Amino acid sequence: PGDMKLTYCYDCPKKLLPFHITPTPQLTCAEGPLNERENINDEDTKAEQTCPQSCMSQGISWSFGSQSDTVNVRQCPASTIPPVTRTAETSNAPNESIELPKSIQSNLVDVSEGVGQTSFTPFFWHIPKCAGTAIQNLYFCMGLTLANQVGANPKFKHDEETALVEFKPWKRYDWSVINVDTTTRAGILRAQELGLVSSKDSKVDLVVSGEFDSVVSHLFDKTNRGKVFAMFRHPVERLESLFYYLQKANWESTFHPEWAKSSLRDWAKTHKGEKNWMVHKLVNKDVHSL
Repeated sequence: PGDMKLTYCYDCPKKLLPFHITPTPQLTCAEGPLNERENINDEDTKAEQTCPQSCMSQGISWSFGSQSDTVNVRQCPASTIPPVTRTAETSNAPNESIELPKSIQSNLVDVSEGVGQTSFTPFFWHIPKCAGTAIQNLYFCMGLTLANQVGANPKFKHDEETALVEFKPWKRYDWSVINVDTTTRAGILRAQELGLVSSKDSKVDLVVSGEFDSVVSHLFDKTNRGKVFAMFRHPVERLESLFYYLQKANWESTFHPEWAKSSLRDWAKTHKGEKNWMVHKLVNKDVHSL
């Protein structure tokens, strides 16, 4: 409802393009109803550009289209990002003394470690309806090999193999998958047993999964580390997309054709969202445990 009051914190320009990632967000908190995104002109957008000029001067690595505009991706070494000065007045971020779980500290490469400094396997933490298809298509277009759920589909007849198999599931596409399912906890344990990441001849270029804790704890270790990245979306927009998607996605185990008979407003009142999906995955709790 429009009169609902909540507290929300953000660190984004008024116009969410160009995308920017900051290592230490300077959060601004407000209370009240969420306001619609403001439409501002290009001059205002330039004035609010938060990417450091040293980073923006880097060459464009690749580009892809979005619903809003063309997204230009630049790879900026940590050395090009200026340090952030924190003050008591401006810092609303969580306490930095909080210690990360040991599995994250030992099994993941820090984001400040650039390509070539250390070896790692990229891990895309797939949050539902947050560019999962787009990210995987980018890797497929580069001819790389993915570990997701496709390789363990019984129709390809590799799901019961006792060794890792790299294969092309569809002949008309020049991309490959591994015969494991990294989207379920049981599948992750099987992938660990087969040595998906740890085997000397591992050919996986990207691990895709929503099971953050299981992947970090079981597929990676101190010797074979991963580097995690994710795409995030406004939670209301994400759930709206999920509502319409699961009405027609009969290939999904969570297919809900009955939702087509409900309005978005009525569904929101009865379904009540996903109950902190991301938090549950980070701490390895079932999403229905609340």
